[in-house]
Amino acid sequence: MKKLFLVLIKYIPIIQLVGILFNNTLYYFGVNSLFSYFIDFVLGNSIITIILLFVISYVFGYCNWYRTILISNFLNSLLAFIDFTIGLSISDIQLLLTYYIISSIFIIIAVYSHVRKTKNNKRVVTRVSRQD
Repeated sequence: MKKLFLVLIKYIPIIQLVGILFNNTLYYFGVNSLFSYFIDFVLGNSIITIILLFVISYVFGYCNWYRTILISNFLNSLLAFIDFTIGLSISDIQLLLTYYIISSIFIIIAVYSHVRKTKNNKRVVTRVSRQD
């Protein structure tokens, strides 16, 4: 059961990011709001959930790419909250593009971080095996 928990926690930020972008796209195109509300409810796009996942990432020692995706989720949720409460003076398409740009930037950073870490780990393994 603990392994299932760790696997679920590991992939929740990615599922959440896809859900945020998908749901915001549905809102923009005016798809049934009940369906959009259901997706938002199921994926749990809340700032508290993201903060909890951030704490869990340190407790279980997840790597930086995981936290990078969480930061993207946090910024998108915060932007949505600000737009909902205060109202941003940009059009809906500009807001949607902002969500996608934020997500893209953080996905590129996460991939770069993960590839760099993997590459460094392979170098260490190669050096150790050559010394034997």
